[in-house]
Amino acid sequence: MDQRLFRNNLAAELNNYGITSSNTTKLTPFGEVVENFSVPDQHKQVELKFNVIYGLNTGYNSYRLHWGRVVLICSNGLTAFRNLGRERWLHKEGVDIRDFISASVANAYHHLSNVEMQITEARNRTINYSALDQLMTRLVAAQATKDRISSRLKLEFSDTGVNEWSLSQALTFLGQHEKAIPFRVQDDLTRLGSSLLEHPLEQVVSAPAVVTQGGFYDILR
Repeated sequence: MDQRLFRNNLAAELNNYGITSSNTTKLTPFGEVVENFSVPDQHKQVELKFNVIYGLNTGYNSYRLHWGRVVLICSNGLTAFRNLGRERWLHKEGVDIRDFISASVANAYHHLSNVEMQITEARNRTINYSALDQLMTRLVAAQATKDRISSRLKLEFSDTGVNEWSLSQALTFLGQHEKAIPFRVQDDLTRLGSSLLEHPLEQVVSAPAVVTQGGFYDILR
């Protein structure tokens, strides 16, 4: 499908859900156009981020809808937590664009409601200090980084209670805002914070260690 025709049809369908273009675009390293869209009713702990990547007319590229999840972790703004995934629409497939858009939007909002529920559940799980000590022992990070985690955790416990959501918040905050921590470790802390939102602490610390292709431990030893 012609890119402009796809874009017009896409925008018309998204408008039915209140999703509108923010009129900002950028290019991927491959020359694809990426357009940002605004998602309505963003007043909760978790919000949605939405980009459309317009495939090149080469016969090989697909049009892609990228959904992202952002979680409010501090008073000065929203921080991306992780990507939800992406929907692909190939040139050659006879999928009705209306069905494609409605399914993609439904999946994104379903995930959003699930994350809100996960946050509530994490708030209700009181920290098991034995499991927390095990997490800090297994964490692949310098002692200075662990000291920063402990300091941040005290603030989060004071603000939102001694629960697993506070631990998730502390790790994600440091991963996104503490520039003194090496970039790779920042990414590790953000991923660990996300996993502690999606899984109970005791489940995370009992998981086996993951070894990278380079022969190093990933996040936990």
